[in-house]
Amino acid sequence: MTLQEKFNTPELRRQLCANFCQHLKDGYSIDSFSQASFKTIQRYIADYGDEIIDDTSQQSFRDAIESARAEGLQFWEKLAIDNAKGDIEGDKTIIIFNLKNKGRYYDKRESRNAEYQLDYSLSAAQRLEKLNKARALGEIDSQQYKDLINGLTLEVDLIEVSELINEFQSLKQKFDEMQHTLKAGYSPILEDIANES
Repeated sequence: MTLQEKFNTPELRRQLCANFCQHLKDGYSIDSFSQASFKTIQRYIADYGDEIIDDTSQQSFRDAIESARAEGLQFWEKLAIDNAKGDIEGDKTIIIFNLKNKGRYYDKRESRNAEYQLDYSLSAAQRLEKLNKARALGEIDSQQYKDLINGLTLEVDLIEVSELINEFQSLKQKFDEMQHTLKAGYSPILEDIANES
């Protein structure tokens, strides 16, 4: 049985999502889920991300997973805080490792968005497509997506303004040339009129 057949109904996808979300909330990694690989989960997010999995909260497949990832991070943050307070004893290295891998904790400042915002060899439309795919696959979170989209929108606006300025300058140059040609063409006629009077 293929995975497509295994989770081919909304009910089965809801159960898959619920199990995966609980796995994440418990602090486990996306790669240690035994029911399906993370690639499969990503494919389901891309294909069924907007499918409602909870009728009560109207939460979508994508939102449920994002929320569960946040709760999983909260699990590790609570361990770190409790460890720092001395309430529990635990391996600080493992806690730090998990916080770095699950959250936005870095030894030094770096942009996790760099690969999406700095690839200027792609057109704005291609970068937008790449961002949408990254968002659908869970490679970037909602805030990163919003930040990058805002930057891309500003860039597209600047490009459009620049193109309009270039078009205006081109039209102005043509107008100046036509005005010069007209003046040059009428100059002998104006001289004749002046000489006749």
